[in-house]
Amino acid sequence: MTRYAATRVAQAILSLIAVSVVIFLLMKLYPGDPGSILLGRQATPAKVRALDRMLGLDLGWPQQYLVWLRLLFAGGLSGAFGALPSTLLLLALGGGLGLAISMSVAIRQARFPGSWLDRITSFLAQLFYAFPSFWLAELLYWWLGMELGWIPLVPPGYLGNQGLGDWALYMSIPVLTVALTTVAGWSIHLRAAMEESLLSDYVRTARAKGQTERLVIRRHVVRNSVLPLLSILGMSFPVLLSNLMVVQAYMGVQGIGGALMGALFTRAYGTVLNLVMVVGIVTVALNLLTDLLSAAADPRIRFG
Repeated sequence: MTRYAATRVAQAILSLIAVSVVIFLLMKLYPGDPGSILLGRQATPAKVRALDRMLGLDLGWPQQYLVWLRLLFAGGLSGAFGALPSTLLLLALGGGLGLAISMSVAIRQARFPGSWLDRITSFLAQLFYAFPSFWLAELLYWWLGMELGWIPLVPPGYLGNQGLGDWALYMSIPVLTVALTTVAGWSIHLRAAMEESLLSDYVRTARAKGQTERLVIRRHVVRNSVLPLLSILGMSFPVLLSNLMVVQAYMGVQGIGGALMGALFTRAYGTVLNLVMVVGIVTVALNLLTDLLSAAADPRIRFG
């Protein structure tokens, strides 16, 4: 296990290096001159050249990349990581709720294939999956906030009298959005794994011993779906994070999404680079964690 973990950590570091190069090259292709944008109306050719020289933008791209990495590890990441806790909290809440719904839907679909319950849940799951995350958030905001009046109509912090309850209600929109947009993909894969488990010999043996169906599902079917579940989670982290960032930016919720949108509008290239790099670090770290958990759950992975 130690050798496998060391190999995966080394691969993750190489992936981060590749991600940093791609992010840097994409930002260099972004239109506009940072010096002119930062100076605004006070920009003159002399001032722009002086600012570009101070920022290292007059160097070649390889030197600029190395300068950015040096500034990144000298403190650039600390500011970008400041927007991370709220994003990870919403990611955990939305992903956890989506996982609970997906497990419940997959179990019922696997137990009663072709039933009316199977058809309805499959239709609803595919419907929510087809919705763009920002549009689904808008529908939930309109229905729960404007029509029913169950949630506050402004983001937390905009009014002085907003407390923890108002924050929790407003955050329910991004949490529900992330959860509902993940149900279809997760439930389809989980259903396939559970249907295979339900047809296996150990399930038939457990039923023959007189175990109840609920006990069979909990002890055998769900437990043997852990490995496919970890694979699904590993593949879904980038989509989950991107959906959440879009909803954060759209609804004005504090986090990486809003910070990234503000940096893009103001053409703050350094902030954009740092924030996108943080997203890359989180994505690679989460995939590394799922790989290590999968290897711990199934020794065939680390010895294969």
